[in-house]
Formats: sequence, structure tokens, C-alpha cells
Amino acid sequence: MKLTHEEIASATWSRIRTHLTEHLADLRAKNDANLSPEETARMRGRIFEIKQFLALEQPAPELVVNE
Repeated sequence: MKLTHEEIASATWSRIRTHLTEHLADLRAKNDANLSPEETARMRGRIFEIKQFLALEQPAPELVVNE
């Protein structure tokens, strides 16, 4: 799933992007702390999920067909 140009330009997506970007920065700062391996894994999973949401605004990669 990718967002359309209109969806990316919307005020709603702008607010969501800002919130997710701030939350991502907080999670990265927490991940830099001295965490147990389990907490580190959980934090990295949360970071991955947020990055996946933010990637919705990236254009889909072009498919290259070999002839």
C-alpha cells in the first residue's frame, strides 16, 4: 500500500507524519539506553513498525523487466 499524492499532501497525513517522526525519535533515544536484550528487541520492533508507516508516502519502486 502506498499513499496517493493527494493523501500525502493532506493536513491529516502531515499531522500523522509529525507525530510518528517525533515518536520515532523518542524510541531511538530509549533504544540507545542500557536495555535488556528483550527490551532492545521490542524497541527495535516498534521502530520498524513506525518506519513502515512513514514509508507509505514513498513512491513504489519501479519494476525493471529484463528483456
